[in-house]
Amino acid sequence: MSERYKGILFYTMENDQAIGLTCHFKFEKASVLQKYCPQPSGNRPICNGCGPAGYGAVVPDSILGVDIKICGDIHNWGYQFGLDREDKMVVDETFRDNMDRIIRADFEHETRVEQQKYFEAIRAIKSTNSLVRKIRSRWADYCHQRKTEYLKEMYESRLTIAGDIYAKAVMVFGGSSFWDKRPINFRLEDI
Repeated sequence: MSERYKGILFYTMENDQAIGLTCHFKFEKASVLQKYCPQPSGNRPICNGCGPAGYGAVVPDSILGVDIKICGDIHNWGYQFGLDREDKMVVDETFRDNMDRIIRADFEHETRVEQQKYFEAIRAIKSTNSLVRKIRSRWADYCHQRKTEYLKEMYESRLTIAGDIYAKAVMVFGGSSFWDKRPINFRLEDI
């Protein structure tokens, strides 16, 4: 078993929400150049998002609108520096866990935004006469309920895609990417 150097990367999502993601092999300490600049072996960077390098739209870096590229980057880094089967398993599990964290954080954010919109709508309705207030209140309740149900369905769908497609794909098809290390122009000890 190798030294994984487990760490936490504080990542800021598109909605300006900061969350902690688990990473290994000093990913959080590595420079942008080490992660994203082309390496001498084929001109591809170590970190290239989700899926094998060059596959682009075949393996998207988002799940139903939630950006998970950083999860793929952390996973790629772990594959480059992992040495044994246990490392691969830990890196694959970390990939799924990080996707879950991002999807959950996005759901919590979207739910808070929906709650704020609902409360603002109810506050605005209170200033109208009683008949209009009753109609608008029921409409606001209906819309809020539908939106909340939609957010829950999207959340569950995103988790299903993350677990059943992305996480299983790396466990099944990621072996060659893990075992076939590319030459790079630095060592883990240099970080």
